[in-house]
Amino acid sequence: MTIFCIVCGIFFTWLTKKTNSCIPAVLAHGALNGFAAAPTFFIANNEDVLLGPTACGLIGMVGFISLAIFILCASKQTVKSV
Repeated sequence: MTIFCIVCGIFFTWLTKKTNSCIPAVLAHGALNGFAAAPTFFIANNEDVLLGPTACGLIGMVGFISLAIFILCASKQTVKSV
């Protein structure tokens, strides 16, 4: 869950800086909460949530981690000096 929160924080920070507004990040956070909880309605037991179907599981985090790495690499190229 900690890794998931860090990765989502990277995305939400990028979204806020890119749009100069916190509203898109707020909407993305709400959508993520709704989307992340959806798979729990379709599983019979919650015994193996480490791999599990939720976005907090290792399988579910692959896309989020890939997005965070892309954002971090792309943002290092566009840093402007003040």
